[in-house]
Amino acid sequence: MKILNNNLSSYLQDLKSVAKILADKQHELVMCPDVGDSKMATSKILSESYKAVGGKRIIGIIPKDPRWGTIRLDLHLCDEIVHCDSWGDVPMKLVEVSDCLVVLSLSPGTMIELC
Repeated sequence: MKILNNNLSSYLQDLKSVAKILADKQHELVMCPDVGDSKMATSKILSESYKAVGGKRIIGIIPKDPRWGTIRLDLHLCDEIVHCDSWGDVPMKLVEVSDCLVVLSLSPGTMIELC
């Protein structure tokens, strides 16, 4: 499997490296813990790697509106939950709660958050 002209092993190592940098610098991690239907979800790998190397706190941004479903969310990844109204509000809430954004995925939701 290739991701951005890189093999999966390299991608996973890159995520673990980012997690270590964040933990070493004592940063908190703010994310929407949407893991989809995959154990290979970027948010899952990053958060588990972050905690494994001593990351201090993960804040999860969770929509209250159940219309789009929340089954894909893994709340166990989070130390604290911050609610927003809907999935459409997640990007703005990420910006409100975070000091900066690090983009590690190119999914449509991530691109919306970046914009």
